[in-house]
Amino acid sequence: MAEKYGKVLEQYDIDVYNTYKSRGALMAVSVQGELYRVTQYNGNCYHAEVMAIILNEIRQAGFLYVPVYIKNNNDTYITTGSDRNNYIITTWYEGRECDVMKEHDVLRGCQTIAALHNAFDRINISNYVNYQRYNIYSDYERHLRELKRIKSYLTCRINKTDFEQLAFYNIDKNIIAAQMVVDLMCEKIENGIIDPVYDKQICHGDFDYHSLINGVNFTAVTGFEKIEYYIDIWDFYNFLRKVMEKNGWNIELGFKMIQEYDNVRHITDKDYIYLKLMLLYPEKFWKILNYYYNSKKVWIPDKNTEKLNKVVHQTILKTNFIKRML
Repeated sequence: MAEKYGKVLEQYDIDVYNTYKSRGALMAVSVQGELYRVTQYNGNCYHAEVMAIILNEIRQAGFLYVPVYIKNNNDTYITTGSDRNNYIITTWYEGRECDVMKEHDVLRGCQTIAALHNAFDRINISNYVNYQRYNIYSDYERHLRELKRIKSYLTCRINKTDFEQLAFYNIDKNIIAAQMVVDLMCEKIENGIIDPVYDKQICHGDFDYHSLINGVNFTAVTGFEKIEYYIDIWDFYNFLRKVMEKNGWNIELGFKMIQEYDNVRHITDKDYIYLKLMLLYPEKFWKILNYYYNSKKVWIPDKNTEKLNKVVHQTILKTNFIKRML
């Protein structure tokens, strides 16, 4: 492994002082004390170029703490290693990942998402990201159809596993919940209250607590590979949902998170409508079942059953939080 990464680092103008392994990457510290991250890269040259441009735009808009793509000695972003795999190197930040069990970290994360969204308002990446590709209404409709298809499949299963029994027992109520959100969204679209096609703005696309690095006097955001035009409150929703799942849907914490985001970036009435609809949609239930349905189904990990069981048991807690929002 050291030889593999060593061959990659040799192709950069970086005077390496030390290296160490991190999750899915190699970290390299330069003599000047700068930190770099070396990761395997499965994208193409165009995508790497686009990511470099977008991250530079974000920095120029005032949000400084994002990775910077580094070019190699051949003036390209992608480097082939001795194992014939492609790699990229980006700058990185010394710090620790956001701890979802620490309120201070969570609220700091909410402030950071809001600040990032404010920076997004000042840039235009429509030349690089497909504006029309995604639509939350059509996404939710598609997920609803998938849940119905999975129900039909489970109905025909004779000897159901524990996972399949749990899924089958709970799928009807989740289909009803998904249908309700689709119907509510359709009604609001017809009344001109929301428009999922034209309400889209730049968003991170894959935001969660793993995306946050807390330094001494800053919080950096990473993982921009899925940046897109979507409903931008989606980023905050993803962070809120995952934190709340980890904290048993603590109502007080949830409202503090919403307030903290709103303090930095005002949550409009339309944002609030989208946020409530996102929370009402049984996304985690769909995600677990969709993964199961598209797998070989020969063996279902116990962890998946545990995840599904947790989602089922947290439904009442989640409902209580949403009722308080309404």
